Amino acid sequence: MSSPLSVLLVEDDDGDARLLALLLAETDLRAELVRARSLAEVPPLVEGNRFDVALVDLHLPDSQGLDTVLHVRANLADTPLIVLTGTSSEHLPERALQEGVQDFLSKNGLEPPVVAHAIRYALDRHTAVRRLQDIILMQDQLREQLEETNRLKSEFVTVAAHELRTPITVIVGALSTLDRLLPVDQWPPKATRLWAAAKRQSRRLSDLVGDLLLASALDHEDPAPPTRFPLAEAIDEGIEASTIDPGSVTVSVPPDLEVTGVRGHLVRVIANLLTNAERYGAPPIEVRATRTVDTVRLEVRDHGVGVDPDFLPYLFEPFRQAEPGSRGGLGLGLQIVERLVKDDGGDIRYESAAPTGACFVIEYPDRSDRSGRDAPLASG
Repeated sequence: MSSPLSVLLVEDDDGDARLLALLLAETDLRAELVRARSLAEVPPLVEGNRFDVALVDLHLPDSQGLDTVLHVRANLADTPLIVLTGTSSEHLPERALQEGVQDFLSKNGLEPPVVAHAIRYALDRHTAVRRLQDIILMQDQLREQLEETNRLKSEFVTVAAHELRTPITVIVGALSTLDRLLPVDQWPPKATRLWAAAKRQSRRLSDLVGDLLLASALDHEDPAPPTRFPLAEAIDEGIEASTIDPGSVTVSVPPDLEVTGVRGHLVRVIANLLTNAERYGAPPIEVRATRTVDTVRLEVRDHGVGVDPDFLPYLFEPFRQAEPGSRGGLGLGLQIVERLVKDDGGDIRYESAAPTGACFVIEYPDRSDRSGRDAPLASG
C-alpha cells in the first residue's frame, strides 16, 4: 500500500486552512496536511521532511506576491507548487511558472474534485518536467562523451597518418631508386609486374594517408589566405595530382577565367572529383567551366551509372561509400571536396547527368568586375 501524500499548506487564514483541509479529506487522495501560517514557519517544517506538493497562499503576513513563491521555492527546491489566489482574476506574473509553480487555484468556489485534479496535475507535470530535465542532462553527457570520442579519434587518425607517412615515403623512394639503378624495362616480366603493382599500391596508400591528414587539418588548422588565380591552371594541376589518365579527361575552360580562393584547395577538389569519377564512373570524363551572371560554374561529369538515389543523402558524409570496400578509398574524398569548396565560399551539389552518368557542380562567387579587375573581398 502506497504512503499517503505529504502536503504542505502555507496559509495564514484559519478559515481558508480549515476549508482546504475539509475539501482534501473529501477527495479520493490519501493525504497528510501540514500547515505553516507564515513564510517564517516554512524552513523548520521543511527541515528533515519531504513534501510531495505545496499549496501556497501568495499573501502572507511576512511576504507578498511573487516573493512568496521565490522564498518557498528556495526551501522546497524539488517540490511542485500550487498557488492559492483570492480571486480567479488576480494577476499573477508569468515568472511564477518559471519558478516551479505547476497550477493556480482560486479560493472562490473550491470543490473536492477541483482540489484533487489540481494536485494530480501538479504531480504529473512535475514528474514530466523532471524526466525532461533528466533527458536533457543525459543528452548533454552523451554530447560531451561524443565530443571527447571525436577528439580522441581525430588525434589517433592524425598520429597514425603521420607515422604511416614516413615508411610510405621510404617505400616510394626505394621503388624509384630501383628504377634508376636498373631500368624497369630491363627486368624480367614477372619482376616488372611486381614492381608496377608495388608502385601502384604505394601511390594508393600515399593518397589514403594524405586524405586522413587533410581531413584532420581541416578541423584544426586555419586555411591559407585566398588569392586570385587562373582556373585552367589549377585544373591542370588537379589532373596531374589525380590517379586518372590525363588522356581520358576533356577540359573546356576559358583561358581568361579566374577564381578567388585557396589554389591548393581547388587542385585537391579537382583531383578528388576526377579520382572519384574514375573509380565509380566511366569515360568520357569532362571538366567544364563557365561564368554565369554572378558565379563561376565548374562541372566534373562522367558517363557511368550515376549515384544510387538511396545513397544521395550520404554522398558528402565522411567514411561513407556507395559500394564499401569494393573500389578502395576511405570514403573521405567527397567530404573533403565539400569542406574545401565551402571554405572558399563556394557551393557544391550533385546532378544526374542525362542520359547517364554523374555530374558534380561547383559554383564560386565571381569576385571580379567584368573589366577583369578584382572586386574587394568581403571581410571576416
